[in-house]
Amino acid sequence: GDRARDLATQALRTALDSGDPEALARAHNLAGLVAEGSADRIGHLEKAMAQGAEPSVQAAILNNLALALAATGDLEGALARGRRALELAGAAGDRHRMAAIHDNLADFLHQAGDEAAAMEELKQAAALFADVGMPHLNGIEALLQLRRDGVRVPVVFLTMHREVSFARRALEAGAQAYLRLAQELLQRERATQEPTA
Repeated sequence: GDRARDLATQALRTALDSGDPEALARAHNLAGLVAEGSADRIGHLEKAMAQGAEPSVQAAILNNLALALAATGDLEGALARGRRALELAGAAGDRHRMAAIHDNLADFLHQAGDEAAAMEELKQAAALFADVGMPHLNGIEALLQLRRDGVRVPVVFLTMHREVSFARRALEAGAQAYLRLAQELLQRERATQEPTA
C-alpha cells in the first residue's frame, strides 16, 4: 500500500541522485509494481525500459509491463512485450524467469481466446523440473525464487539424493512431488522383470 509506494519513491530519488541507469531502471520497475492506476504503472515501467538495463533486468521489466498492459485489456501489447521478455530471458539463460513468462503468455493467450496457443505456453512453463544438485542454484532455492516471483507452475524434483531432509524441504517449498530417481528406476525395472501369475 502506501508504505510500499513511499519506499519506491525513496528508491527513485536515490537512483536519480546516483545517476546510475541500472539503479534507475530497477527503481522505476519497483515503482511500477506498486503504483496506483494503470497509467502510472505503465509509465514507470516504460521509463524503466528506457534506461537500457542489462538483458535480464529488461526481461523482468518487460514481463511486468506485459502484465500491466494485459490488465488494461491491451493483449496485443502484452503478448509483444511478453515474447520479447522471453527472448531476453532465454538469451540470459534464465530458465526460471522463462517459466514465469511462459505462464503469463498462457494467461494472455487464454484471455485472447487462443486456447491451443495458451496450452502450448502452459506446457512450456510446466516442463520445469528442478534438480537439487544444479550447479549454480539448487532446486529448492530455484523453487523458492519461482514462488517469490509468483510462478505457480507444478514442480517435480527428480534426484539421486537419499536424505529425507531434502525431500521435506522441497515439499515445504511447494513441490508437487519428490522422486528419488534411482529408487524409481529400480522399482520400474523390477516390476517389468517379475513374472506374471
